[in-house]
Amino acid sequence: MSGLSLRAIAKEVGISAPAIYKHFKNKESIFVEIILEGHRRFYDYLIAEEAEGGLARVLACGRGYARFGQEHSALYLAMFAASPDLLGLFELADETARESADTFGVLLARVEEGLVEKHFLRRDPRDLALSIWAHVHGLVMLRLLAPGGVDESDGFFGKSFMTFFEESTRAHLRGLSTPAGRAILGKKEK
Repeated sequence: MSGLSLRAIAKEVGISAPAIYKHFKNKESIFVEIILEGHRRFYDYLIAEEAEGGLARVLACGRGYARFGQEHSALYLAMFAASPDLLGLFELADETARESADTFGVLLARVEEGLVEKHFLRRDPRDLALSIWAHVHGLVMLRLLAPGGVDESDGFFGKSFMTFFEESTRAHLRGLSTPAGRAILGKKEK
């Protein structure tokens, strides 16, 4: 971001340099707005797929997570690959904390629903949600940063990423599930 100027951004988008200052006070404020919009779009992906029951909704949420990472890879990496604090973007760190809590809340609510339905082994809902998030996030980062990048043709996963993602996430969830939950995970959805 250090080699980028507001003047260059204004030129790229076809407006005058003074005009960009009417909307943004500095480069960081542009980046903050991009990331916040990314979180809003990400949230929409997490809730897009309808499913019946908490466990199925957790899996649907995970698929939305993976689709967002694939369809918006540059934005995903900007949102999640580096800590705003490490980049010196302190305004971004403050602004995105709230958005991140909202998106994590989607997964947490679905995990809590699965616990009420007795589909997850009795554990702290936040611990379960963090475990699931770490698994899903790790798979998406592998996909985006794997040799060959986002090109499916290299066969890095030996199958399509979404097929690998579905199988791996179901296996992870089976390890966290009661027998009733594992029965649900054995059924193929849409």
